[in-house]
Amino acid sequence: MKRAAARARAGWRVLVPVLLSAALGCSGEHAEPEPWPLPALRLPSVSCLPPIETAGECARDADCPAGQRCALEPGTDARDREPLALGCGAAAGERAASEPCVQGTECESGVCGLGGACLAPCLEDEDCPPGQACQPLEARIEAGLAPVQACARVAAFAPDVSLALETLEPLPEAALSPRALTAEGSVTAFFLLAECGASLRITHVAERASGRVLFDLGSQLEGRIQPNPVIGEGALLPVLIPNNPRLGLSTGYEVRVRSDAATSLRVIRAARSKPGKVLDLNLFYVGGGESVQAGGLHPGDPAFAPVLARLGERYAEVGLSLGDVYELDVTGALREELAELEVRSVTDDAGRVIGQEVVGLDRLFGLSAGLERGGVNVFLVRGMGPLRGLAGGTPGALGLHGSSLSGVALALDQVGLDAADRALFHELGHQLGLFHTSERDGSSIEPLRDTPICGPDQDLDANAVLRAAECTEHGADNLMFWEGEGDALSAEQVAILARALVLR
Repeated sequence: MKRAAARARAGWRVLVPVLLSAALGCSGEHAEPEPWPLPALRLPSVSCLPPIETAGECARDADCPAGQRCALEPGTDARDREPLALGCGAAAGERAASEPCVQGTECESGVCGLGGACLAPCLEDEDCPPGQACQPLEARIEAGLAPVQACARVAAFAPDVSLALETLEPLPEAALSPRALTAEGSVTAFFLLAECGASLRITHVAERASGRVLFDLGSQLEGRIQPNPVIGEGALLPVLIPNNPRLGLSTGYEVRVRSDAATSLRVIRAARSKPGKVLDLNLFYVGGGESVQAGGLHPGDPAFAPVLARLGERYAEVGLSLGDVYELDVTGALREELAELEVRSVTDDAGRVIGQEVVGLDRLFGLSAGLERGGVNVFLVRGMGPLRGLAGGTPGALGLHGSSLSGVALALDQVGLDAADRALFHELGHQLGLFHTSERDGSSIEPLRDTPICGPDQDLDANAVLRAAECTEHGADNLMFWEGEGDALSAEQVAILARALVLR
């Protein structure tokens, strides 16, 4: 009764697969998630994971004689972590591709994806309908999870978000020539997509009509706060314009993009004129919670319900709502493989440490491929070295499933259940577009006026690390202070959260 009451106050509901929740004895609400509208565009895959090699006599329906399907044959001995072997024959089940499922026998293909939707095996993007691409996915089998190449949606946005795909002029290596990005006079997320293996970096953004500079990388590196800061680099690069509530809306921007290799360049554009109110979560259990029970938590476990209830209350305090929480279980050998992620230092040519790499993060976030609903993907792991949590970006690949930026990872056993809601709220803030108010060295790139900055002059012990105790009167109480121990959010920070195009 207490658990149900907490959920009612928070305004959210848990959706778990019926057969799975029954086996776990879950008393939560059982329902199939509603699929979000499928874009009519033929969108490219945003995954850079290697494709799954074909096993069996077919890879797609087109390989089979007329009237037969490429499907998992009934009684096939599917093994954990081995690619599914498919054959030509009659449909295995009654549900078509993209329809909800709990197990493969429900699907025409005999294949039910980890994301809870029936899958259609494929060999290339042309085998898939518009809005989907041929991607490496995980399929549910009795013994765990098996890889398969299948069609899956690329984007999941609310109906009031407009989508467009543009192909820009290719980029030669190290080019800085301008590229035009069109907008609709609304908050716009641009997802710049290069070929896998190339790494993009934006160095300059300006309004096309006025010429006003919104971002310059050189100025930002020199410590000058930019009106619309941009960070990150990679084959997929999300850019939110504007990410500052004080900036006006425009119908077009000029950007300078640098790539470390010659590459094609495409842009997925998402735009919406009104803010959202409800945030849905796709919650992947990947071994986190070992300290609570052996093997970690699973969907429907009452131990995590209070965390979600407190998280819902945090959103309610800033005028937003935590909506549906769809729970998924990563099982078998993949669960153990991804439950503990290694963190390695990244060095430059001189051997200086310039960052950190989380090994396997692309595979972890790639598990979101195949989801038919929107929301932010959250992955509960045991640990990530010294990291408590990590977002795909600022912002991350909101609305896109299956990429290396498509989620938030929480090191549940390092954080602990009591502090998990605050840590998750902090990382979700990054994923939705919030920067740190102050970094550990006192620097800041956040352009908001109503968030205090704790600068180097507050480094009382002169150790080049600004801790919360040194910034008590200078923003340490803010949720997005780098140590993540605060609770407060400013009005402009809340405005950015509400602009996130993944909210409905």
